[in-house]
Amino acid sequence: MALAAASFGGACSGSHNASSNAHEGVPEAGSGGTHGDSGDAGAPGEAGAPSGAGAPSEAGAPSSEPASLTWEKPGPNAPERRYEAQGLALDGKLYVFGGFLSGTAAGLEAAVFDLATRTWSTLSPMPETLTHAGRASDGRYLYFAGGFIGDGPGPSVDHVWKYDPELDAWTELPPLPADRGGGALALLDGKLHFFGGAVHLEGEEYFSADYGDHWTLALANPSRGWTALAPLPNPRNHLGGCAVNGRIFAIGGQHLNDETAGDQPSVDIYDPASDRWSPGPDLPLPVGHLTSNTIAYRERVLVVSGVSYDSRSLDTVFELGPELTAWRELTPLPQPRHSPVSDVLGDTLIVTGGSLKLDTWIGTLSVTER
Repeated sequence: MALAAASFGGACSGSHNASSNAHEGVPEAGSGGTHGDSGDAGAPGEAGAPSGAGAPSEAGAPSSEPASLTWEKPGPNAPERRYEAQGLALDGKLYVFGGFLSGTAAGLEAAVFDLATRTWSTLSPMPETLTHAGRASDGRYLYFAGGFIGDGPGPSVDHVWKYDPELDAWTELPPLPADRGGGALALLDGKLHFFGGAVHLEGEEYFSADYGDHWTLALANPSRGWTALAPLPNPRNHLGGCAVNGRIFAIGGQHLNDETAGDQPSVDIYDPASDRWSPGPDLPLPVGHLTSNTIAYRERVLVVSGVSYDSRSLDTVFELGPELTAWRELTPLPQPRHSPVSDVLGDTLIVTGGSLKLDTWIGTLSVTER
């Protein structure tokens, strides 16, 4: 399906496949396509038309060429089926931790994919059964903040963890000022930034509230704890976050548990110099479940997969160029996926799992500079 031109200028075109989920804890039953696990069947529905307006193009602003994305033959299957996991790439490897491994049963399992050898290896288990945590890296360690503990998902937590890939070991850092699940984490200038997320009380069926709180932790002196900064204008959960060109991006998400009509197209951009958020161009359609699928790549932002419109999983790969005027659509995933883990290593995009699948997809990105 071709997306119509978004109202902020620029047009997105290509195929949008999506398949329906009854609720967050149930991945789609399967979809068409040429790549994937055995047992996939059925054809996904199509995502709806884009909605929302973003920032207008500035007169005379430089225009970048969209990145190209070419998918290779699928890589080796991951050790476990999972979705709503945490993960990111570092030093030639993609790390994947926890998530739901069976229905809404959370697990401790962790694994790493080595791009050079195209092999998976098992890591030490996580310290707790965690899903929906924000994630970031400083190039040496991996950091995870907030999330939900246990099956269901369970209650939101304030836990913050540092993972050392060299030692395959975990260290607990000062907790967030309050429990949050489904928030985003980004690292800028030696500081972790956590923003957004929801509170889910143990034993309750639904999230009690979304929050826009924005907290930062200086990694050079973590004992001082987290301090408050300007809050996110549109409080939401299941959003994505990353830092690009000295600014922090909060992308998409959903309100409370509403995957029918609560997904958000919003993009908010934080300037640390002024401690202010400003609106960026909306996504071409409302998208949630982006916590481990929002990526900084060569002064661009990539958004991989997601959930939109009546809990339908997406195959989309969106790109926001350096001029920040419009999102472009890149070559889609081989199939729609609900909450995989994706990241880039150099010019290689790796997407694994999601929808309780085992797939590992490897794509080559390239950028032509004007």
